[in-house]
Amino acid sequence: MKQFLEGVQYSGRYYTVNFPKRETIDHFQNNYSTARTRLDRKIAQLQRDPIAYSRYHKEIMKFVDSGFAAAVPPDEFPALTRCDGSYFMPHHEAITSRPTGDRWRIVFDCSAKAGGQTSLNQHLLIGENPNPDLVTLLLNFRLRPVAVGADIAGAYMTLRVAERDQRLSQFLWRPPGSDEVHAFRMLRVTWGAASSGFLLAATIRHHLKRADGIAAGLGASLYADDCLQGFDTVAEAQQFTDAIREVLGSADMKLAKWKSSSQEVLDHLAASGVAPEDFDSAPGDLLKVLGVSWEPLRDRLRFVCPQRIRDLGLDGPVTKRGVLSAVASVSDPLGYLGPYLIRGKLIIQKLWTRKLEWNQRIPAELESELRAWAQEFRAFENSDIDRRNTTRMETATRHRLHLFGDASPLAYAAAAYLERVYADGTNECSLLMAKSKLAPREHQSLPRLELLAALIAVRLKNFLLERLDLKIDGVRFYTDSMIVYHWTTGAEPGS
Repeated sequence: MKQFLEGVQYSGRYYTVNFPKRETIDHFQNNYSTARTRLDRKIAQLQRDPIAYSRYHKEIMKFVDSGFAAAVPPDEFPALTRCDGSYFMPHHEAITSRPTGDRWRIVFDCSAKAGGQTSLNQHLLIGENPNPDLVTLLLNFRLRPVAVGADIAGAYMTLRVAERDQRLSQFLWRPPGSDEVHAFRMLRVTWGAASSGFLLAATIRHHLKRADGIAAGLGASLYADDCLQGFDTVAEAQQFTDAIREVLGSADMKLAKWKSSSQEVLDHLAASGVAPEDFDSAPGDLLKVLGVSWEPLRDRLRFVCPQRIRDLGLDGPVTKRGVLSAVASVSDPLGYLGPYLIRGKLIIQKLWTRKLEWNQRIPAELESELRAWAQEFRAFENSDIDRRNTTRMETATRHRLHLFGDASPLAYAAAAYLERVYADGTNECSLLMAKSKLAPREHQSLPRLELLAALIAVRLKNFLLERLDLKIDGVRFYTDSMIVYHWTTGAEPGS
């Protein structure tokens, strides 16, 4: 943070930053030969598909045409291939298939190194994480009737790199039909650098210190380049969108992919200058917010089967590596799919007891169990849950937490429910969050597992009390184990 504060500069329209570096940067060796070898391999691959080569070149030149990168002058290039402290980033394409056409993205590899040498990322400091907790954002996203989300468009490209650090983010390219290799240097922060996430988050929060009123607290709504917040009224949401657009706009950061559960909020954004292409859209109006699928028009959260589970076993035998990848592909930060995911984790646990190699085909009985588990996910795609923890617009007079802990010989878990009590005496409850864990492979008695379930229930309570943007008026714990009851209350058996 000290290096960041000493180096950050604000022009009145945009920010320029330095990479936070370790002292070892003074001994950083030149990696030109490694980057050139990687480029030659990439070119050989692309030459087998001229259409892909042309598309790759187009994506590379977007950096230059947008002013995000600049060509290294030919008279400087030879010296850069020899002098230490100069780094060339290898790169490759990442392709995302979409109904409207494939999306291409050039990814720079700042961890590339030759044998006996070091990579750029080994000399950069990762920095502290000033982002709010992801789960906290999602929890509070569900608390209030009106929800709003957006992304900072090309977030990393909004940060200029100080001239003295541009030698650390160079890359090589050979256009189609040419035998000459050209060198470019990035003028903006590169996503693949170890410091990039810190630089973006730190710059945003540094800029917000210049703001006042609503804008001063916007940092709690931002996770990296994602903005997410819930509000009690449409008016509050509209004030928020105006404030965040103004304050981030003064740092050359434009918000896009706007989405909201309120059509009034969307209409307000359109009337205040947000272009049609800056509103998020997708087939079926199913959008993503921090890894969670959300249908704003119906204000429902959906469970979408990951592609890795859909493709399980389609391209060859199911291996231990494939099973781990499939189970890990399910994003469930709030624990709503806990009972389902536990079964996938149990299959992984069984694989570990078989001591299989990573790329070895799994036994037939486990493959059958895994395929049944994967097929079952399709049932979740026909179900959804309300994004809101409440179906009522009025403010509750009291809020209580109810936490349940339970265990079986295979796993133990805790679930937290939020109860809202209203002025007319009525109430409503909804699931806030759940946590579950596999029982250890070594045999554990059921009473011990019940105590572990009670322990994670208490930890879940502490987490929620700290992170929820609500005043909680009471907490109750529930267990069906007399041993847990007597242990935690100190009551005598039979009393």
